[in-house]
Amino acid sequence: MASPALSDGSYEPEVDPEGSSFSDDVLGSASEIKPKQKRVAAGKKPTAAKAPALPKLLKAFDNEQLIQLILKMVAEKPELQARVLENLPKPDLAKKLKRLDQLERNIWRAMPNTRFGSGRDAFCYRRCSVHVGALKKAILEEGKNLVTSAAWPTVLEYVLSAAQNAASAPTWDDSSKNNQKSLTFKALDGYMKQAATKGKAVLDQEACTEAIEKLKGYGEHFNGSIEALAKLA
Repeated sequence: MASPALSDGSYEPEVDPEGSSFSDDVLGSASEIKPKQKRVAAGKKPTAAKAPALPKLLKAFDNEQLIQLILKMVAEKPELQARVLENLPKPDLAKKLKRLDQLERNIWRAMPNTRFGSGRDAFCYRRCSVHVGALKKAILEEGKNLVTSAAWPTVLEYVLSAAQNAASAPTWDDSSKNNQKSLTFKALDGYMKQAATKGKAVLDQEACTEAIEKLKGYGEHFNGSIEALAKLA
């Protein structure tokens, strides 16, 4: 039965026997509506977002950051140091040597094409001097890092390769402009002598003999190294 009309034409809300109106029921039920939740299959737990794999994370850091991380872990747990040392791989020279090759090529690319003169005069040197300095700097920096690490077999291998880059760089007409090459050979000779004197226990006798033969091809630049290696060969 419909509710009686009021004087203004509206109707009174229906009231159930317990005293609640129809409109109250509608509003009340609307307020109880809850948002739908995503159903999870029986026996399965909601999966959290996966963190990136450790190898991918480590690629975002530079060498110094990784060194500090390892040192911090070893400081907190000293027993880890022995395990780290046992599992250290041989240093990989591939990228270092590739960089030296690129720096050497930069010198030759900067060399002007000239039909006059020797091609090794002051003009040509000025065109290449920046790249000559860059090669020398890179050879010395990489060598110092390897010597600091005391990876003596790797130092021996590095010196033999870097010496080829130094020797392949142009020799200039003005002897004073060859100082960079001379200083590079002097530094490499020093690295090799340190390897021969401090790495006696780890250097292979056959490798030392082969190194001596290769170093003889550079004249007097490696006399000190040859003498030191001869004691191990």
